[in-house]
Amino acid sequence: MASNPANRIMRDFYHQTETPERPQILGLTASPRTRGKAGELESIESNLDAIARTPKLHREELLRYTFEPELVRLQYQNKSPDASPPADLRKLANLYSNLDIEKDPYIIKCRADPSASDSKQLRKALNSRKTYCQDQIKSLYNKSAAIFEELGSWATQYFIYTTIENFCSKADVDDFSPIHALDDSEKSYLKEILRTIKSPCQKTDDLVQSLKNEDDLRNLSLAGSTCLSAKARCLVDYLASVDTTELTGLVFVQTRAACAVLGQILSTHEKTRNKLRVSTFVGMSSSPNRKFDMGELVDVKNQTDTLEHMRHGHKNLILATSVLEEGIDISACNVVICFEKPPNLKAFIQRRGRARKSRSKYVLMFPEDDNQSQLAMWEQLEDEMRKSYMDEMRKIEYLRAIEDADTAAREFCVQSTGAKITLEDAVQHLYHFCATLPTDPYADLRPIFTFTGTHEGESIKANVSLPNSVDSSVREASSLYEWASEKLARRDAAFEAYIALYHANLVSDNLLPLRGQGDEAVAEAQKSVQKIVSLVDINEQLDIWSSIAREWYNVATIHISTVLITQGGSPWMKMLMILPKPLPNPLEIDLYWDAFKTLKATIEPGLSISQDMINTQAMADCTALLLRSVFPNRMEVDQTDFVAHFVPAEVQDLFPWLEQYRGTFSAESPIEERFANGTAGIIRDLTNNGAPHTFGGLERLHSRMSGQLDGATQSVRDPEIEEENEEEIFIRARRLPKRADFLHAIPLQDCKKVELSSTLLRASECTVDKLPFIYSQFALFVPSILHKVEINMIAEDLRRNLLSSVEFSDLSLVITAISTTASQESTNYQRLEFLGDSILKTMVSLTLLATHVNWHEGVLSHQKDHIVSNANLARACIAKGLDKYILTKPFTGHKWRPLYISNMLSEQVPSTRQLSTKTLADVVESLIGAAYCDGGITKALACLQSLLPATQWAPLDQLCATLNSVYDIHVPLPPPYEPLETLIGHNFKLPSLLLEAITHPSHHGRTPSYQRLEFLGDSVLDRIITVTAFSNTPPIETHTLHLIRTALVNANFLAYHSLTLSTPLPKTSITTNLDGTFTPIEATTPLALWTFMRHSSPAIRTAQAACQIRFQRLAAPIHDTFLSGTHYPWTLLAALEAPKFFSDIVEAVIGAIYIDTGGELAACEAFLERMGVMPYLRRVMWRGEGAVAVKHPKEELGVVADKEGVRYEVFRGGEKGEGLGGGSKEGEGLGGGNKEEEQLGGSNKEEEPGSSTKADEPSSDNDAETVQTGAKKKGELKCRVWVGERMVVEVGAGLSAIEVETRAAEEAVGILKKEKGI
Repeated sequence: MASNPANRIMRDFYHQTETPERPQILGLTASPRTRGKAGELESIESNLDAIARTPKLHREELLRYTFEPELVRLQYQNKSPDASPPADLRKLANLYSNLDIEKDPYIIKCRADPSASDSKQLRKALNSRKTYCQDQIKSLYNKSAAIFEELGSWATQYFIYTTIENFCSKADVDDFSPIHALDDSEKSYLKEILRTIKSPCQKTDDLVQSLKNEDDLRNLSLAGSTCLSAKARCLVDYLASVDTTELTGLVFVQTRAACAVLGQILSTHEKTRNKLRVSTFVGMSSSPNRKFDMGELVDVKNQTDTLEHMRHGHKNLILATSVLEEGIDISACNVVICFEKPPNLKAFIQRRGRARKSRSKYVLMFPEDDNQSQLAMWEQLEDEMRKSYMDEMRKIEYLRAIEDADTAAREFCVQSTGAKITLEDAVQHLYHFCATLPTDPYADLRPIFTFTGTHEGESIKANVSLPNSVDSSVREASSLYEWASEKLARRDAAFEAYIALYHANLVSDNLLPLRGQGDEAVAEAQKSVQKIVSLVDINEQLDIWSSIAREWYNVATIHISTVLITQGGSPWMKMLMILPKPLPNPLEIDLYWDAFKTLKATIEPGLSISQDMINTQAMADCTALLLRSVFPNRMEVDQTDFVAHFVPAEVQDLFPWLEQYRGTFSAESPIEERFANGTAGIIRDLTNNGAPHTFGGLERLHSRMSGQLDGATQSVRDPEIEEENEEEIFIRARRLPKRADFLHAIPLQDCKKVELSSTLLRASECTVDKLPFIYSQFALFVPSILHKVEINMIAEDLRRNLLSSVEFSDLSLVITAISTTASQESTNYQRLEFLGDSILKTMVSLTLLATHVNWHEGVLSHQKDHIVSNANLARACIAKGLDKYILTKPFTGHKWRPLYISNMLSEQVPSTRQLSTKTLADVVESLIGAAYCDGGITKALACLQSLLPATQWAPLDQLCATLNSVYDIHVPLPPPYEPLETLIGHNFKLPSLLLEAITHPSHHGRTPSYQRLEFLGDSVLDRIITVTAFSNTPPIETHTLHLIRTALVNANFLAYHSLTLSTPLPKTSITTNLDGTFTPIEATTPLALWTFMRHSSPAIRTAQAACQIRFQRLAAPIHDTFLSGTHYPWTLLAALEAPKFFSDIVEAVIGAIYIDTGGELAACEAFLERMGVMPYLRRVMWRGEGAVAVKHPKEELGVVADKEGVRYEVFRGGEKGEGLGGGSKEGEGLGGGNKEEEQLGGSNKEEEPGSSTKADEPSSDNDAETVQTGAKKKGELKCRVWVGERMVVEVGAGLSAIEVETRAAEEAVGILKKEKGI
């Protein structure tokens, strides 16, 4: 110890330097004493300037679950003096002593080289006899001799045979890299001389078979009476006597060779082969300087799963070298055997610690002639340990006796519910609360208890720390009293912590963790909402005409609107519409007469006059005349009390007009002039029940020409002419359209079938309406016009009543928002719903965050999910009466009937309709979107307050001010994080916001985790992407909008940009010049956004390194695809497989910027612009040539497969795996895949930016190796895609299910498109 370099450093430098302040360092060791000498511990304390103490806190709990093993002395007979080595060992000794150095390949090679024939290396090799071949034979002999001493003749022969077999087989195939420097001559030389000991015909299998019957010595030429040493037989006999039903054993041996041979003995010996499942474990040095040794029989590649097999019971005995004494996690054993004496006290204690199961045995093997002086010393130590142990157990029993008395009086009760918590159950409650916190694969969510005080003074106090996702005001708690045991102190601290959580409203009145509701009333409401099924009965659509019918009897003023029909911008006709209530706004209606002609009806609200000033009956008669001309079979006889009246605009006195245009006249009268000036009306064929036709021209035909009509003209019949040369008048006519729906265009092919056909009608068999056809044509438009008027009045009723506080200025937005796809209106709510969904989520997130400043992200998410759920929105829709305004009935002209006041006022039975809860929710969201379009976030907030009053909404600036006030403006940004502001492009007024945004849940410190900010940033990002895409010109169709948003908020997409966004960090390196001077070299290294994340998890460092390796491989193709690719890189991003924290930090920074700027979206957009998100968004919004296809391959495959089902079969290696996504159907898992669970980090060390993993290299070589080989150890994932009953494609070499599924879907799409010629 005195000459140890470390001791000399302390002695010569540390103790010789006076320093006022030195760091306080904690070191942990199982035993600081290695030799057991007196004064050794005091010497160590002096040298290290330290104090060695055994920790007493938690000791009582440790002793309850740690069991002292029984010490067993196992003695064996020493070998008999007449025992002689086996013939093969003698051969090997003779071979080594008689090796001719001049025949060594290395010597021959040196002599053949003139430049090296007299070199120093040659002389050294000849004098020392140290060449590779010489060393290998010497090593083989020494190990064989050692095995003979320890294990006997059979073991020696087995070792020699196996070593020679292994070497020769590997040399033949050149399959062992550690001797890559060995040339063919050296291999041949060694094989030749080794085969003088073991001929090729001798098989090791025969030797192994002989051990199964120890008396059978047919294949052995051994001297002496036994093939195993007394020591080996003693071990075999002992293990044979052990009950192996629950055996978990460990045997320590000294050498790797003995470990391998002894493992073979125990695996094949007749006494143990059926009881023991043996494996070996030796050191796994990966040093490139480690030399090859032909005596190495243990293949370290095969021991990778040894410990795991031990844990699961596949193996029950491990033979190991000293590598398993410490530092490796291994299951507790019930038998630990030292085949050789432990070399020192440290090894004795550490090996003993492996035997920690109940009733375990610690076995030491000694020869009979050993004086066991060391054992006596260790037995003394054992007695002292037992005494200490018994003293501790007596104290534990005492503490148990007083616990009940100490805990009886402490309890907390909620009077309103009767819920109670006591000191006894506080710990369980606290653990349950922590289990409900937002999960993270890298964070340990359990409460951490620490203790202060001593057992002797019975003054123990406990402190408890909760995870950093809990609000800092209640994250720490301490026991109220001092206690005599840690258990009681822990209960007290947990009790105080839980009471604090209750007072902070993080625990309900039932003393249960909040799950998204602030009080029990809301909880009950949430339960009722969730009971709403997908289809619900709601009110029938609002009947606006019934209220108008009542207005005719209740108002003294009527309202006249002008209806102007134009064609191609030119006036066509003008009518007046009379109603008892005014139109809410002007209307423009497209009227599709046929596939070639489109008219436009413009309705302008006009005069309001007293009802006494007009002749209501004349208006009714005029309306009846118009409608009866085209809908005679739909009219009630002698009923003219119409809800809406229509009259010609240019007519002052209706009675003369009515007299002039009532009735019909014969078509035989001179009608050319009437048709020429447009005063003739509909032609009615009297031979076909007065079927209406439109005029197409006159023709005069002789009877002899009746059969020679134009072939293109379809004649209903040939004219019957009595006299051969008699001339008659025929009317060329087209049948009047039967449809009454002119709001929807008809396909050209359907129009040609009807509109282009014509017929010849005999004039003598027809009549002509006196009413000019232009009025009849207008009458055909009346059902379409009234439908549009009805829709506008329904929307106006909604605007003036339920949404009066919103003050909509554009009624068309309201109409669009309440129009379902089933209504078949010209617009529907889908685009507005897409927008409103995002606005709603943003406002909910911001409101919850500001209203509940101490809620963790888990409660916030639960409450948000409740508020924005379809069930809750549907319930609010019904409760507010919005359901009656939803338009679901499509307009069908053939079902239209004139609306009569008397019929509308008759008593009607209330009816209901069924609608899905999703549609009800969609209408709520679409109205929010309409309000945003009409007046920004202010009107959207007013709409929220009207439709969802259960939530306490507040103005945006007020919410931001509340959140702004939560953060301390005086907290400075630590210097290591100052480059982060430059990287983000925003100088924070509240630096504490930025610190929180980069703090992972695993971080140990007072700064909260980024989860609350990430909760807000997710909504803000969604809003920016949604509003930008929605506002694009020309408008993007709804389905594509959803695809764009999904692609741009994708976690892997954000993670990629987190990996690429970096800032140069100055870096100075020092080089040494030839003259001994130093020269500084200035350079820069990129520091990426993700490197600033603060965490305390070693597993995160490994995950970052792994992702960085994948990023280096994928960065270039992903960048090229974003820059000029025609498809969104779903497959490449899936292969990136970035852990969630890469995208979380991006969203958290967005949330931090949003709060810091008081809700300025422009600042958040500027950050996204720097990251590259906004440029790519503009690219995917382009819908012209070169547009980017953003549909996910799995969704695209579902479309290409058409009606055939798609199934994904994910498996590992060559076998189909369970639980890996096998059998998943098309459409599942588009956003990500199931990730395998990762270990929690246990380090308390805070990570500074750039300290763990640089942007261009993994944190360490070991980490990189683990990352690269991890997939190979577990087996790479593969995926088969089945379309129908056919397997289309199989892909492999994937790390996750989502990666291989996406890649397989992409390839399957290409295959099917090629087959179908798409």
